[in-house]
Amino acid sequence: MRRVAAELDIDPMTLYRHVPNRDGMIGDIVGLLLAEIDADERPDEPWDQTLLRLHRSEREMALRHPHAYALLVLAPRDEEPALGFARRLKEILTRGGLPEERFLDVWLVDASFSNGFLLLETATLTRASHGEARAGAPAEGGDACDLADGLAETVAGEAFLRGLTLIYAGLKETFARTELSPLPRRNRPV
Repeated sequence: MRRVAAELDIDPMTLYRHVPNRDGMIGDIVGLLLAEIDADERPDEPWDQTLLRLHRSEREMALRHPHAYALLVLAPRDEEPALGFARRLKEILTRGGLPEERFLDVWLVDASFSNGFLLLETATLTRASHGEARAGAPAEGGDACDLADGLAETVAGEAFLRGLTLIYAGLKETFARTELSPLPRRNRPV
């Protein structure tokens, strides 16, 4: 909190008028990141297409905020704002044809892939920006570096969407061919 206050050039106690603590501040940041993701409901859109659209938008957000994306990935899924986002997503996907009892299967596999992929991609961006900052200037190479960066961006984006498409196709086939029992719920300590 002191570092944030110093960056904002304010007294650290001023922050506590706006957020109760560090976790509250992080929760607010996660809420802002989630608000940038296109998770709107589209009538008659199948659940897998909704997820593809959502993850395209999530990737755009992650690339805009590579230093903050890890906060979203590491946010507790059983607390707000992530919990509210998941509840809303469940409603949208079930209206898009996903059986309600399959939501947890889809969400866990889907989030594991997308979060892992985007975390690796944003970590690469943040390492590169830290390297440039240490060197004091952007890397030499001009147009060649821009071309390489654009190619990497295109390949990564295509691989991301291809991976999601394969996952959804596999899930749909598995759901159609087998009767899976719902995932067991763990007991929470009181």
